[in-house]
Amino acid sequence: MVRIIKSSLNLIGKRAIIPQTLLGVNTKTVGAKGICGVAIVDIDYLKFKMSIINNFLEPLVNADLDTVLKNQYNFDYITSRLVLFENSTNRDEITLMKKVVNLMKQAASIRVSYSNMYERIYGTKAVSMNRLIFETSRIILKAPFEIYDNLFGVKEGQEYNKTIIYAIENILEENPGIMFNDIKEKIDLLNFVLDE
Repeated sequence: MVRIIKSSLNLIGKRAIIPQTLLGVNTKTVGAKGICGVAIVDIDYLKFKMSIINNFLEPLVNADLDTVLKNQYNFDYITSRLVLFENSTNRDEITLMKKVVNLMKQAASIRVSYSNMYERIYGTKAVSMNRLIFETSRIILKAPFEIYDNLFGVKEGQEYNKTIIYAIENILEENPGIMFNDIKEKIDLLNFVLDE
């Protein structure tokens, strides 16, 4: 029987059931045996894992690549956060999750490269015909610039509005792992107008 237990920290800075320091570093987590031999699951890791599955893996499986592409700036954050959950009892699972994130990152990159190349060669209203397509990896910009491009589009020769970039950086700093639609809502509230 697996029972999910969320224990609290004591004044010494350790959890009684799932030992954890005040820094949030677990000393025992997934797979550990708790009171009466009941398996203990780290609820924080479980929530984080489910957010990866719900926000990235399911959209990718359901061919909703737009959602994955708009949120791909989160891949590095997810990988760094997975490292924090890693311990001796879940090392294999964390390694697997890192590989899944890398796979999602590669899939998004290849799809964007293919779409961009196809559009450049044949235009947006090209008639289906035999064609040769070379796939290259897409350069992924830093998160604020990727988000800016998704919000306002990419226009050749136009410079980034630094005020908007700083606003996006602040949103990302205050809300690690925030999804694109939530950032869009926050930016919309700021009523930015781009110079034409």
